[in-house]
Amino acid sequence: MAIAARIEVRTDDQIKSAIERAAAIQGLSLTDFVLNIAKSRAEKVIAKYERMTLEDVVFDQFFAACLASDNTPNQALQNAAEFTKEQGF
Repeated sequence: MAIAARIEVRTDDQIKSAIERAAAIQGLSLTDFVLNIAKSRAEKVIAKYERMTLEDVVFDQFFAACLASDNTPNQALQNAAEFTKEQGF
């Protein structure tokens, strides 16, 4: 994989020194250390954004409402389903 993307970060000397020290302790280059931490944090943020967690009682209420409702999808739901197909979801 060719690496072409670049990220620049400006910081003060104390923060840079602390990051360099932590990288050295782990036997990593500064770049690898920063990228590993940034990637890990990015994955956590994305996962939290993409996942919904409900308490059991809330899920039970949602599920009961789904079962109690008319099973015929309305136009808005049909449009949403078509949109997701078009977008490749």
